Formats: sequence, C-alpha cells, structure tokens
Amino acid sequence: MNPKNLPEIIPDGFTGAITAIEGIEDAAVLLNGPTGCKFYHGAVADSQFPRVNSLDPLYYSEEFYFGQPRVPASYLDGHDYVFGATGKLEKILPVVAQKGHSLIALVNSPGAALIGDDLCRFIAQANLPVPSLAIESAGFSDTFAAGFQQTVIQALELLNPQPAEFERKSVNLIGLSIYHRHWQGSLDEVRHLLKLCGIRVAATLCAGSKVEELQRLGSAEYNLVVHSEFADHIT
Repeated sequence: MNPKNLPEIIPDGFTGAITAIEGIEDAAVLLNGPTGCKFYHGAVADSQFPRVNSLDPLYYSEEFYFGQPRVPASYLDGHDYVFGATGKLEKILPVVAQKGHSLIALVNSPGAALIGDDLCRFIAQANLPVPSLAIESAGFSDTFAAGFQQTVIQALELLNPQPAEFERKSVNLIGLSIYHRHWQGSLDEVRHLLKLCGIRVAATLCAGSKVEELQRLGSAEYNLVVHSEFADHIT
C-alpha cells in the first residue's frame, strides 16, 4: 500500500500542531472546534504520552473535556459558526488554566479558522496565569511535519529560551514527536547510546520534556537531529 495514494488518512499539519504541544509534559492544547476534531486527538495524545493525572476520571469531569483528560474543546456547533464562539472561549480558558499546566496553546480547528474569532484577544483578556499562545491556522493542507515544526517554533518564540553557559557533552534532541511509533522506546535507546559515549540528553524538544527544560535549551552544547523532516526548519 502506497501512503501517497491515501491522502485522506495521512495526518496533516493540524494533527502535527496538536501533537507538538501535547508532546510537552506540562503543556496542554485547548481546541477551538467541534467534538469531532477533539476525540481522535485526545485519544492519541493520551495513549502515546500518558500522564499521571490522566488516570483520575473525576479530575476531568468538567464541561469541555467530555471524559477525556487531553485536548479539551469548545465543542462548536452551528450557532457558533454563524455568530462566533465568544461565550465558550471566555468560559473554557480559565477552566484549562487551573489544571496546573505550564503552557497552553489555543488551536483552531479547520472550520473554526473560518469564523474569524481573534484568539489572541481572548487570551489577552483572560489574563491567564500561564504562558499561552494562539494557533489560528495550523497549516491544514500541509504535512504533519510542517504543522509540527511551525508550532514548535511558535512555542519557542513564546518561551524565549535564553543563551546560557553550556554544559559540555550535552545535547538537545530535535525532530522526534510522540506521534512516531514506539517513540519512547526510541528515545530510551538514543539516551542509552549517548550515555555510553559520555553524553547527556538535556531536553527532547516537544517529545517528553517539560516547559522548564525547553526554556533551558541554550545550556546544551549541541542540538542533535533525530528525524530531519521534523527539524529542518527548527534548526
């Protein structure tokens, strides 16, 4: 089977954008879109990169989560597509912010991007206690890798890692995502091989690291690319 002949089942830039943020351990995607866009991405994020509090169903029993611990959504309906989603966005942002995340990304679904709601304005007015970014267009017709990289770059621009005195024999791993098959096993093996060479992995960009680690990217001596198609624009 040639994947090029089945474009309708290949994940696109929208999925890449969500995966990039959900690959940060203490970050969360807030989806501005219908539940049809939420359930798949919520299930994939939770199965590929489970988190400790994901095991508590009551912790995510509020509106917008629909029983899933990941990727809460504004569940847009026909009324919202005509008149905008102001009410739901104003309500959902504080709910997600109180979950203890260190970064929140408000991501438009393809349909929501047509409404024209100003996501940056909603974030500014919400006065959230955590860094937040708006992804109004995730490259819906672009490749998964393109959407992934675009979002990684936006997240880094917001977090603004500063130059620091680097730690010798340390690297950042770039170009790995939680969407890759057996990504955690691959990461463990890469860490093991580098450790045998006396090299420490400081951070894995959007593949298991925390926001604090991403803010210290400048302390690593080198950046090591795992998959070039997921890193060529980042590096």
